[in-house]
Amino acid sequence: MFLLEGRLIWTASDLTAAAECEYALLRTVDYRLGWAEKLNLPDDPLQEQIARLGDRHEQRLPEARTPLLFTQRSRTGDLHGM
Repeated sequence: MFLLEGRLIWTASDLTAAAECEYALLRTVDYRLGWAEKLNLPDDPLQEQIARLGDRHEQRLPEARTPLLFTQRSRTGDLHGM
């Protein structure tokens, strides 16, 4: 995730992290917005490699830096990107 013109932009990695543990993701959001200190977690070499690969993948995709805005819901409750 990153800030772009004052808006928090979510990446595919962030959505994956949210699916694993929403509280850990919220803690990361708090840190990125300056509301909390960084957690000192033990190093995990596999997790670091996965993060590097994900970051490299997201940098290669131009749409990874384009915000997707959800502004309305359909009658079924599905979100529609605008």
